[in-house]
Amino acid sequence: MSAITTRFSTRAGAKVAAIVHTHTHIDHVGATAPLQRWSGAAARIHEADRFLYEMLPVQAALIGVDVPEICELDGDLVDGAALQA
Repeated sequence: MSAITTRFSTRAGAKVAAIVHTHTHIDHVGATAPLQRWSGAAARIHEADRFLYEMLPVQAALIGVDVPEICELDGDLVDGAALQA
């Protein structure tokens, strides 16, 4: 987490209720582990994209970046499911 994000959310009294990814490109999910650790929030992706999350090392190699920390996800999103905070 960046210092700016941490300060803003702390001062504003904001709380992360859930980490929800609409898709699993590395530039969208690469910070999931530190965000989850910092916030304590559950992280989820769509069940059809889980394989892409498991392939983050391949995604990183394809674009020449470091492999981000990979965390345990707290379940899958499924079509038609409702999310509640």
